[in-house]
Amino acid sequence: MLTVAVLQQKGGSGKTTLAINLAAAAHLGGGRALVVDMDRQASAFDWSAARQDGSPLDGLAVVKADKAISSLLSRRG
Repeated sequence: MLTVAVLQQKGGSGKTTLAINLAAAAHLGGGRALVVDMDRQASAFDWSAARQDGSPLDGLAVVKADKAISSLLSRRG
């Protein structure tokens, strides 16, 4: 199992775009991918929810981390 984390403190640096496109490439290539959106804006999660039925990306899992998980991880870092 390969795990890829896309991290950067600066906003607008393309983290969400990169994460979604990496996951989409894996999914379209026959692999399994999970995107865990930990950003407060939840852009990846919103993008996933807005996908139309019948999209080639149906089945690509995108979940939104809740505040409890985000705050726990930020305290560790």
